[in-house]
Amino acid sequence: MARVKQGKLLKKVAIDTNVLVRLVVGDVKYQQEIAINLVNSCHQVYIADLAIAETVFVLERYYQMPRIAIKQLFGKLSLNPKLRLQSSILLLSLGYLSKIVCLQHKPN
Repeated sequence: MARVKQGKLLKKVAIDTNVLVRLVVGDVKYQQEIAINLVNSCHQVYIADLAIAETVFVLERYYQMPRIAIKQLFGKLSLNPKLRLQSSILLLSLGYLSKIVCLQHKPN
C-alpha cells in the first residue's frame, strides 16, 4: 500500500481485489482501516474491471454473500465520487445480478 504523509493527498491510486474486499467486508478490522485510510487519502481511486469481477466472485463464493446484497453494496460504492471504474462492467454486472436474483425468486 502507498505510504501517505500526514495531511498530503495522493492524486490517484489503483486498488486491487484484496484492498476492495478488505474495504467492503471488514472481517479484519485493521486491514479495513488501512483500506479506508488509503481511499480517504486520494483524490481518485481507480478500480479495474478484473478487481470488480474477482471481488464479486469472492463475496459470493467465500463469504456466501447473497447476490442482492452484492448488488446493493456495489450500487453504494458506485455513488462514491472518488471511485473511478475502468469501464461500465459494474453497471452491466448489477443488471446481471438483478436478473439472476429475479429468476431465483420466481415461484415454481
